[in-house]
Amino acid sequence: ECLVGNFGATDRWNYTAVGDVVNTAARLETLNKQMSTRCLMSAAVYDEVREVPELSEYMRPLGNVLLVGKTQEVSVYELCARPMPNLSEWRYHIRGCQEGRMANAEKYFMTLTDDPAACALTTEIR
Repeated sequence: ECLVGNFGATDRWNYTAVGDVVNTAARLETLNKQMSTRCLMSAAVYDEVREVPELSEYMRPLGNVLLVGKTQEVSVYELCARPMPNLSEWRYHIRGCQEGRMANAEKYFMTLTDDPAACALTTEIR
């Protein structure tokens, strides 16, 4: 939930949105820049759209992230511009990171030199 509308004093109104989802979106926007990706989404958004057939090949997990201001990690997904080849292999290595199998995941992500998210994950693993 969030509140959207004009807030402030009668002589100074500001149209804005406030709430936890707004804060999460802002943190994902910052993470987007850090990872050199274009469109990130939380698990809550992913859960709403993952069954859409036209999108399923375009979404991939990036793992769990502790966003600023949060006490629990958020699962983050990327919406890619093109279908993801070897999506099952990507998911396997993301799951490996979450389960502590970093060496194999690092080797895999290092092979994807033209993929900004893979490069960011490699750096994070190191």
